[in-house]
Amino acid sequence: MPKNIVQDVVPAGRRRSIRDIPIDERPNHYSNLEEVPRHSHRETPPEEDDSYEEEEAPKKGSISKWILWAIGIISVAILIVVISNTFYSATVTLTPKSKAESINLNLTASSKPIVGDLGYTVFSLVREKELSVPADAEQFVETRATGKIIIYNSFSTASQRLVKNTRFETPKGLIYKIQDSITIPGKTVIDGKTVPGSIEAVVTAESAGEEYNIGLSDFTVPGFKTNYERYLNFYAKSKTPMTGGQAGNEKTISEAKDLETRTTLDKQLLDGVLAEAKDYAVGDLIFYPQAYRIEFEPVASANDANQNNVTIKERAKFTAYIFSKPDISKAVAKKTVDNFDGSVVDAIGVESLSFQLDNDASSADSLVFKLKGDTQIVWQIDASKISSQLIDKDKSELAQVISTNSAIAKANAVIRPFWKSTFPPGPNKIKVDIVKPAK
Repeated sequence: MPKNIVQDVVPAGRRRSIRDIPIDERPNHYSNLEEVPRHSHRETPPEEDDSYEEEEAPKKGSISKWILWAIGIISVAILIVVISNTFYSATVTLTPKSKAESINLNLTASSKPIVGDLGYTVFSLVREKELSVPADAEQFVETRATGKIIIYNSFSTASQRLVKNTRFETPKGLIYKIQDSITIPGKTVIDGKTVPGSIEAVVTAESAGEEYNIGLSDFTVPGFKTNYERYLNFYAKSKTPMTGGQAGNEKTISEAKDLETRTTLDKQLLDGVLAEAKDYAVGDLIFYPQAYRIEFEPVASANDANQNNVTIKERAKFTAYIFSKPDISKAVAKKTVDNFDGSVVDAIGVESLSFQLDNDASSADSLVFKLKGDTQIVWQIDASKISSQLIDKDKSELAQVISTNSAIAKANAVIRPFWKSTFPPGPNKIKVDIVKPAK
């Protein structure tokens, strides 16, 4: 068999195919070239200049970081300034000087005090009260009717005097008399018209009895009948009806019942006027429940229309003495504090002290009275004055400012923010708290 030459080339045991032929991997002719940046325009420095050094560009991140730090520092500084101005304030806490006292003092007050003296004001009232009670007795009553008239003078321009008890007569012949002497002005002429002179007077019936209780009426003057012209031109007219005339038995109350009723009315009147005085004394005014005088006057009783009840009426004339709390506090301090300098003080509880009026020693223009009980005298601090004195002062100067005010016993100050050492430049930024002193 002829020899296959190709087979001799293939190693034994292995048959080769075209797929087994290795591909010739030629080297890339670009692989050994140095990569050049696409956008670099920097020129290569000459090789012969050994002294040339390439400058390194600053990094972007480093610049941004420094800017942020600067902005942050400035912001913090601005914030500190804003906080300092907005929250810049001071609080000053003051404890006033005080002294507890148990007093038993005799004081004198004047209705017209001079500077430094204790004064008082007067609060006066007139009140009436009535009560209707069942009649329990009977008595003979004889009263005369009374009323008001207006008397006219059309006789002459000269005035005319009428003496007490001058009579005035009604058309029906009832006679009434004036109670006091009077003078009637003369007539005048106004705008060509004659105007009679006139005057008002009270008249009383010449006799008791119900027949004198009349309505409005005209009157003449019987005493002028001898002069007819004078008689015609002096006349009167009623201003009110004539009432109160009576003669005969009427139901009434016994003396014991009258006294009992008036006692009840007096108590009601007293309670009422005391309540009014208490309501009047508000704010810094003081009314002591015993600081008053009162007078009771009986008003004539009258039978009710049904004649079975009697109306009892009582009148009270009341005078209360009102004090000013600052003034009476200072008067107490003068009597109890050694070397008192006249400072403004408040005697706490002075309005509740026991008051006793000395009627024998008092007069129309002055009162002598006793005050007794426990009180605490507290010196008053002018907060606005203190805040004004502390403006722009260093905190260390607080003691010096306080030392000039004898009313202050103790002081403390807090300034905000904490790094500030001076008080704010305006009084509205300085708050003054006055604490209540211990008893």
